[in-house]
Amino acid sequence: MKIRINLYGEEFRPRRQWATLPQMIAGWVLALLVVAGCSLLIQQLKTSQQTANQQQELALNALRLESERLIAEQARHKPDAELSRQNKQMQHDLQIKQQLVNSLTAREMLKSNGFAVLLSDLARIRSQGIALQHIQLEEGRLELSGLASSSQDVPAWVNRFAETESLTGKEFSELQISRDGSGQLSFHLSSPLVASSAPGATTAPGGRKS
Repeated sequence: MKIRINLYGEEFRPRRQWATLPQMIAGWVLALLVVAGCSLLIQQLKTSQQTANQQQELALNALRLESERLIAEQARHKPDAELSRQNKQMQHDLQIKQQLVNSLTAREMLKSNGFAVLLSDLARIRSQGIALQHIQLEEGRLELSGLASSSQDVPAWVNRFAETESLTGKEFSELQISRDGSGQLSFHLSSPLVASSAPGATTAPGGRKS
């Protein structure tokens, strides 16, 4: 009978070492490199985002400054209300005089000093409620006709004749006020004029107010 005795037991066999010191050092170095790389990438992304945000903020500031500049420039260029009113008034006066002059049908009227004074006086005492359409001066007789906003506008306008050089003290013998089917008031005013000018007639086109 043979008896075998194993003197080389498991405890004497060499065991496999999974992590040696060099391997652990290499692993830590690799982990540090990965962490450092990730940190560097995150820092680059953060810096890039900050740069983009700064550029956007600069662009917004530029737009804000340009908007403020335009608003200030617009405020400086805003027309003065009184100057605008005076300008419109002057343009209105010029338009009235131009229409009255352009509507003359006889060249002799343009040479008549008395008629020129009459036109100037009528333009000066214009009324918003009166649209003078027809002026006739013939053999010392003056006729005025046109449209009126209300029946009170015509007497009020006639009362202002005393403010003029050519119409002051003149009495009008005939005043007709009528209303058409649409409710529009028209008037016709006539009177002898002592200081008569060359005969002629004019009609202001378009019924523009004077």
